[in-house]
Amino acid sequence: MGGPSPISSSAQACQLTSAQAWDIIRLKRKDIMEDKKAIIEEVIAICKANNKNMYCDKYQLIDMIREVLKLYEN
Repeated sequence: MGGPSPISSSAQACQLTSAQAWDIIRLKRKDIMEDKKAIIEEVIAICKANNKNMYCDKYQLIDMIREVLKLYEN
């Protein structure tokens, strides 16, 4: 079984320069911050919309907020 091992060839393919690695980190951080902002905005909107809604109990409110959080879990 000659030739390079799959581990060494995949490790070489994954090598990034320091600048590339920092760019990836910045992009991920930006995505995380955008998701955080969207989650907060959606939860606030749900709370405002149901603040004086006498037909929305705490269990419905919790379910609505959980649905928002599920969208951003992964």
